[in-house]
Amino acid sequence: MSNRIPKEVDIVVAGGGAAGIVVASRLAKADPTLLILILEHGPDVRENPQVVNPALFITNLLPGSKTATFYTAEPSEHLNGRRAIVAAGGCPGGGGSINFLAYVRPQEIDFDDWEVEGWSGKEMIPFFKKFENFQDPDPEIDPSIHGYGGELSVSQGSNVQEGPQQDFFKACETLGIGRVADIADFKTSNGVGKWHQFVDKNDGIRQNTPHGFLYPILDANNTGLQVATEVKVGRILFEEDTNRANGVEYFTERSSKPQVVYARKQVILTAVFNAGFLSNPADVEQMLYGYKLQRDIARRLSHYRGPLETSHPKFPPGSKASYDYVDGLSAEKGSPVPIEYTPEDDDAIRDYIRQSVETTWHSMSTCAMKKRELGGVVDERLNVYGVERLKVADLSICPQNVAANTYSTALAIGEKAATLVAEDLGITL
Repeated sequence: MSNRIPKEVDIVVAGGGAAGIVVASRLAKADPTLLILILEHGPDVRENPQVVNPALFITNLLPGSKTATFYTAEPSEHLNGRRAIVAAGGCPGGGGSINFLAYVRPQEIDFDDWEVEGWSGKEMIPFFKKFENFQDPDPEIDPSIHGYGGELSVSQGSNVQEGPQQDFFKACETLGIGRVADIADFKTSNGVGKWHQFVDKNDGIRQNTPHGFLYPILDANNTGLQVATEVKVGRILFEEDTNRANGVEYFTERSSKPQVVYARKQVILTAVFNAGFLSNPADVEQMLYGYKLQRDIARRLSHYRGPLETSHPKFPPGSKASYDYVDGLSAEKGSPVPIEYTPEDDDAIRDYIRQSVETTWHSMSTCAMKKRELGGVVDERLNVYGVERLKVADLSICPQNVAANTYSTALAIGEKAATLVAEDLGITL
């Protein structure tokens, strides 16, 4: 890491999150003569125990954290007047350095639904495989859809609890949700299976892009890649009287005066954000369904002893969905009984969701990749409409959501973006 920021480079990557580091690293290795600069707002995290030790992940989300950035939204009627507090990665690697390490891949049809040339499900699978070092030898898993030589290891971790895992599988089976060998096979959408994580099975260490991609390149010191941390990007600059991006204005902690680094070939923006949680009624209905399903699963676990009522909706008096009624009748019958929800009960759950939802993870789609007349911001090559030499390469380009934790998708977008930039520059990855 170095904060000696040059005046001019070939490529500026504004934002050192998961996708940004993948893009910069792939290009640097493909053409070591390229001068590439990553501008990252957060501090360096090399060997930081809060980052590399999975058990300490929650410490990154506590007040005062130096590795997370907390955005406070305006009060929203969709959250019963509350302000959403959105935690985002505030260090190299972005959310992938502080998240719960979940390895979840979308289904092929999620990408097919985007209806964007070059981004279909089958076309995206190679990009998911490229960064992956899959460490599960289960013979029931199809090896053709996983990568085995990438920079980021994927495993069950080093502390698998077989008892609770099997208990969960059994509870789901009673509800018709079957166990599958690989829930990350790009096809399964109604099943349960082993939970893989971005953890190396041999040392139990978190797998993130700074340690997997960036630091090895910097240590080798044989490319033109450079990273500046604790730098705040102000705005993208354009050549006078043209629409061609040619630099980035930034601020450092040492000075409030804006400074500039110019880009001869490309500016890549990888830190775009906006909030709008639960503004679409369909999101609430999905969470309504999810609440009912997880309640049914919990009631069938062998260690279930009842709910912590302060963490659940308050149903109307006399409701047959109340916890006392349901659990009492289930005890009398000797097994979990079906829960009868009335429209009033559903309204109570919806109100609880709007009043209580806190985990505002997985933000995306604020710079959607779709036709400009439909509100799109970037085209299928991630070029920002109306300007030149400016791309966006992070989760903000997704035209629709994906049915998965989003870290794997962010990495795949980074891989795809690196390919597109390389093609533009005439470089072979």
